[in-house]
Amino acid sequence: DKSWDEATEAFDAALELNAESYVPQYYLGLIAYAQNEFSAAEYRYKAALELGCDPGITNYALGVNAYAENRLDDAKNYLAAAKEAAPDRYSDKVDELVAKFPPN
Repeated sequence: DKSWDEATEAFDAALELNAESYVPQYYLGLIAYAQNEFSAAEYRYKAALELGCDPGITNYALGVNAYAENRLDDAKNYLAAAKEAAPDRYSDKVDELVAKFPPN
């Protein structure tokens, strides 16, 4: 229901309980992205990745985030990493998004 402040508090509390879990970082990234806080989202996604979050989903999130900021080269790199990490889950999604990029 888009209760971003409440969700942020809950995931911050979860992070305090277990700083080694990637889950709070990933979801805090999703919350930041939903609020157009792209730098914060990228920070959280990268932290989640370092803590062991699935590289397919995390790189896809990083790619979508970079695309939203119009950082197309970064987006392409993250999306390629997502596709490589989990081609069965991300090949079609990556190809669809990359097809929306403006020509060079």
